Amino acid sequence: MATAVRTESGLFESFGLAALFVVAGVFGTAAFMQTGAQQDQLSLPALPGMATRPVAGGTDSELGGNGLIGLAEDAFAAGNILSPAGANALHFYQLALEQVPGDEAAWKGLQQTIEYAVSSGEAALFQNRWDDAEAIATQVLTVVPGEESARALRLRAIQERDIEALITAARDHEAAGRIDGPRGFNAVSSYRKVLRRVPDHRAAAAGLASLAQRLLASAQTAALAGEAESAQAFLRRARGIDETLPELELVEASLTNRVVDERNRDLAQLLTSAATALSAERLMPPAEGNAFDLYEEALALDPASEAAQRGQALTISALFNRVRAQIEESKLFEADSTLTFLSRTDADPSRIAELQADLLYAERLAAARRGEFGDLVSLSDLEVIRRTAPEPPKKRIGNLQEGWVEVLFTVGIDGRVLNPEVADSSDTVFERSALSAIRSWRFKPYLVDGRPLPIRSGIRFSFQI
Repeated sequence: MATAVRTESGLFESFGLAALFVVAGVFGTAAFMQTGAQQDQLSLPALPGMATRPVAGGTDSELGGNGLIGLAEDAFAAGNILSPAGANALHFYQLALEQVPGDEAAWKGLQQTIEYAVSSGEAALFQNRWDDAEAIATQVLTVVPGEESARALRLRAIQERDIEALITAARDHEAAGRIDGPRGFNAVSSYRKVLRRVPDHRAAAAGLASLAQRLLASAQTAALAGEAESAQAFLRRARGIDETLPELELVEASLTNRVVDERNRDLAQLLTSAATALSAERLMPPAEGNAFDLYEEALALDPASEAAQRGQALTISALFNRVRAQIEESKLFEADSTLTFLSRTDADPSRIAELQADLLYAERLAAARRGEFGDLVSLSDLEVIRRTAPEPPKKRIGNLQEGWVEVLFTVGIDGRVLNPEVADSSDTVFERSALSAIRSWRFKPYLVDGRPLPIRSGIRFSFQI
């Protein structure tokens, strides 16, 4: 029993001193990391000396609990905390507890060994040796599954290794110009993945801020070069990274003022050119530099511009007048082209419909003048105002007692008969009388859509001698 007490006492004294140095080292490391200082190496304090004693022959299983504790103390004193395999402090303390599960000395020794091992893992973390830290934690967890400090160490090692990979990827993306695209494969995306894991990660936050500043600088350069659209695009991208940047508002205000100045200058030039085109009757495409297109460009720059609105209205009004003149001058093809263009604008639809009706009427009149009437209109569809019967021949000709004549004729827009001609007859002797009679006929003008149109009709006169 006295031996057990001495062993525990010696173990406590040795571990107490070692633990004191270890804890001091861990707190020193934490303080060092908080200040952001750099250190090439972080070494744990040397273990206090401990007398070692040779072990009699025999396997681990043949040794008693106290013998295994002694081996564990010797291994610890020699610095064999986790290695070599099968001959380290962690291994021996584990065996001691397996033989005597409630042994307090073995339990304290195991806890002290785990604390020292985890501290070693913390040191590895500080030196960015993520794999070493994970290996230490894994070895402890193999012996004591679920041990909280080792479990936390392992998670941190994995996380730090992943974060290092993401930071490296972000810097590679930035160097390759992949600032915020393509989606999911860019510097911004990588930095944000880090911040989702560690919201206050300094390197990732600084990286995002640097990217936003880089885009702001690009916006300023584009603005100075007069590339307003490009500058606005850079600003939107910078705002998408960090909308709290104080410089954003300044750059945006400067760019807005520049854009307004440039827009006003461009608007004035467009309005001047459009007014000149309007005066020169260059009203619509395909005329180069025509008034309609120039006023449209002006309205695209400033939809509220009263001068552009008024100019466009004057242009459309001039186009309506042009259509009217083209119809009156029988320039029907040109009138149709102008009307087609007007129908694609915001011109008054009722005025367009009115001119389209006028154009259709003019086209029908033109076709009639060319003798293109289409189908004959039946005499029964015409309203006769005055009619005259043809006179039969005054003298009998041979045995001829009767006859007939078919006459075709045009009814003009005033109802007069125009261009009568014989289509067929039983004998030419009746033709002159038939033509003379039809010339004296009068009709009520034939209306199509409410307008008088020349039409072609016909009649058959019969004669009795």
